[in-house]
Order: sequence, then C-alpha cells, then structure tokens
Amino acid sequence: MIAEEYISIKETEIESLSEKELESLLDRFHDEQSFLFSFLVIMGEENLRDEEAELLLDEGLFVWYLLQAEYELDEVSPDELESLREENIEVLEKMEGEDHEENKLDFSELLASYDEPELLKYLIEAVFEREQEVVKKSATRVSLFLYLKVILDALLQSANRT
Repeated sequence: MIAEEYISIKETEIESLSEKELESLLDRFHDEQSFLFSFLVIMGEENLRDEEAELLLDEGLFVWYLLQAEYELDEVSPDELESLREENIEVLEKMEGEDHEENKLDFSELLASYDEPELLKYLIEAVFEREQEVVKKSATRVSLFLYLKVILDALLQSANRT
C-alpha cells in the first residue's frame, strides 16, 4: 500500500518539474495511457470549466505518475473505462442518497475497503477540500471526483493484471 508520506514526496517531485519536464511527462502519459489521457481531456472539455478541466488533468496525471512509479501498468482500454465509470456512478449515487447532496457523502466505508486508501483520500481531499476555490459547485466536485476515481480504479486494475 502507498503511504501518505510517499504521496507527499511524489507531489513535491511533480510540483518541482520545469514546464518542459512537465510537458515531457504529459507526452509520456499520453503515449502510455492514451485512452485515459483522452478520457480526462474529453470529460474536462465537455463537462467542466477551463480551471476545473485543468485540475482534472493535473490530478489525473499525478495519479498516473505516482502509480507508474510503483507498479507496472498495462494500458487501460475504453471498455474498461466505461465499465468503471458506470460502476462508480452507481457507488456515488448510493452514497449521495435520494437528495444528491455532496454533504451527505460519507467516504469512510469506501476508504476502509479500498486497495489504496491513502491515494483515494488524497483525491477526496483534493476535490472536496483543497480545491474549493477552483471547483465551486457541489455537483461539479462530485463529477470531478467520479472522473478521478475512474482513473485511479482503472490504473489499479491494470496494475493487478501484470
């Protein structure tokens, strides 16, 4: 399991990259996980404001960057992405309840049973706590979390195949 301290180290690493190094990393992400990269770009362009789409791509890149350093990752297919997206929609709908309120989301059960709870916790905090000035609408935070959890699940699934 990935520890919180390791996540902080990798976050510092990626934040210290130059613009050229970051572009090179984005190119590598695109080359190695083209469907994931496209998913992030399309979801951002179709469903989010520019700042939110940038956050989605940044956090998706970070999840890949961290996991590719720890695991050998297979390329994720479009079918896997769609299947995981549908599964995650169902999970979030159950968590939200009938009134679809973000403040009713309780991640404790999900975190307790998740393969990489610290990384999931990082995403929860990024979307629902740290980036509230970027992501102002509750429904958008839930969507952003959904997209990022799909990416995380897909990468973990691809790591388990190797």
